[in-house]
Amino acid sequence: MRLRVGACTDAGRQRSDNQDYLLYRVRTAEPDAVADASLFIAADGVGGAAGGACASRLAACVAAAVFPRDGGTDPAASFAHAVNVADRAVTLTARKDATLKGMATTLVAAFVREGVFWIANVGDSRGYLIRGGVARQVTEDHSLVAERVRAGTLSEAQAAVSAHRHYITRSIGTGEDVETDVFGPYALEPGDRLLLCTDGLTETMDAAEIAALALAADPEDAARALVDAANAHGGPDNISVLIVMASAEQ
Repeated sequence: MRLRVGACTDAGRQRSDNQDYLLYRVRTAEPDAVADASLFIAADGVGGAAGGACASRLAACVAAAVFPRDGGTDPAASFAHAVNVADRAVTLTARKDATLKGMATTLVAAFVREGVFWIANVGDSRGYLIRGGVARQVTEDHSLVAERVRAGTLSEAQAAVSAHRHYITRSIGTGEDVETDVFGPYALEPGDRLLLCTDGLTETMDAAEIAALALAADPEDAARALVDAANAHGGPDNISVLIVMASAEQ
């Protein structure tokens, strides 16, 4: 199975700085490489311009460095370990530099190996599987309003306009072992698209709009189209999109 990747990140219309960070590594030509062992990460930093940008980049880079290139024997456990190492790195860096105090980040990641994928997340950055023209959210947001919606005490409509909709309940950089949700393994079929994004996209578009634009072009152009659409809707936050398309080509 061949993977084609498109990525785009933008500060948005209402922010002067971009605290999001995207990172991915696709199978190399090394003789001992496992086929289709590819990792994709999107992170959304918080804590001021310098702190947020530092947290998202550091967490993504540390997690990618720790996560085994072949995923290990248990990719879910590998994700949990990589995120906890990243959490400690972000926390220690903030403690050493007063200008970075309070920095933290969300993170969503996908790992694809030989036609199977896992998605992990901390915070409200999301992972979607787009299949048959429909975008299904694989992850669950770790936010105050999302938890209330799942508990049945808040409606989706109320959550969309809640003053607390940006309050996340889990993040990387707390100094404690953070709980990572991991979903999978799931089969990845030819024609499927995986989409990772920060909340600058999902704040402005619903799943149907995301699916339509994600499928309308090749991954690179689709990622740019989604960012442009979010900006057209006001671009209230940094916007980052990473699209992985699976095809039967080798």
